[in-house]
Amino acid sequence: MAGGTASVLAGGKFANGAITGAFAQLYNAESLARAGAVALGAEAADGNPIAAIGLAVSTVAYGVYKFYDFVFAPADVGSGSQSDAYTVRLQAQGDDLEASVTIGGSSPITMRDGHLGLSQLQLDIGSRAAGLRGPGFVAASQFISACAAAGGCPQMNSKSFYGYKNTRIDINIIRGHNFILGGRSGATISDTVFGQSRR
Repeated sequence: MAGGTASVLAGGKFANGAITGAFAQLYNAESLARAGAVALGAEAADGNPIAAIGLAVSTVAYGVYKFYDFVFAPADVGSGSQSDAYTVRLQAQGDDLEASVTIGGSSPITMRDGHLGLSQLQLDIGSRAAGLRGPGFVAASQFISACAAAGGCPQMNSKSFYGYKNTRIDINIIRGHNFILGGRSGATISDTVFGQSRR
C-alpha cells in the first residue's frame, strides 16, 4: 500500500506503485525463501509428501514472481547465435536429466539476464528436478551475483554447483566478460531439455 501511495504522490498510478511495492517486498524476501526452498528440496527428495507440497507451492509462487519480471522486462526467446559476442550456458545435470539454457547477445550478459536464465531452467525441468538441485540453484545464483559485484566474470570453462543425489547446475561463460550489473541486456534466452520427465 505504501508503494501505491508513493506512486500517487509522485504523479503515477496507485496500482502500478502497489504492484511494484509488493514485488519489491517479495524480492527482498527471496533470499529467505531460497533458504527455505533448499530445506524443502531436501525433505521432498527424501519422500516427505508435506515437503513436496510445500516445494510445489513455493515453485509456483516463484514462477508467478518471475512471470511478473518477464511481463515488465520481456526476454527474447530464440536460438542463441554462434555469432553472439557474449554467450553463457546454464545447465542442469545428473539424475538422468540434461537441460540447458543459453543466453547470448551483442552486449554483455547482465546479472538480471543470468537470474532470468536460472529461473527459465528451473521452470523447464519442473519442481521435482529443481528441488533436487535446490542448493545448486542457490549457489549458482550467488555466483552470478558475486560476478556482478566484482564487475563481471571473464570467459571460463564450466563451474559446477551441486545439489542432492549427484545433481548439479553448471555455468559456462563461453564468450565475453559477462554477469555485469544492469537490467535486461536484450540477449536471447533459448532452452533445451533431454532425459527424464520434466515434471
